[in-house]
Amino acid sequence: MPQAYLLYDDGCRVCTAAKDLIARFDTRRAIECLGLQSERARRLAAGIPEERYWGTFHVVARRQVRSGADAFEEILGILPVTRSVRKVMDTVPPARSGARGLYDFAVKLRGDLRCEHRARSPP
Repeated sequence: MPQAYLLYDDGCRVCTAAKDLIARFDTRRAIECLGLQSERARRLAAGIPEERYWGTFHVVARRQVRSGADAFEEILGILPVTRSVRKVMDTVPPARSGARGLYDFAVKLRGDLRCEHRARSPP
């Protein structure tokens, strides 16, 4: 059984590339990746409003759904290569705000690389 589930837009090249990068670093196979279009993802993220569901990626771990920057932090704590980064973020508040700032900056840099689901109607 995986430690967490990564829910991502499997109809989007940007999201799929991010998922592939995470999977490459998941040497223990602790994260199971599920496309947002799958019924399992829908069940795991039940209760998330439709716009939020399609608006970012989500991580389901310890019976909680985290989205966006919170999901990113959760992933950092799971992947062996980034676990120490997450520990620093947990103990040094400026490190957490710095990491969140970098996450926000990366999202803004996407610019025109929007998720394809924005151009189509969600199923």
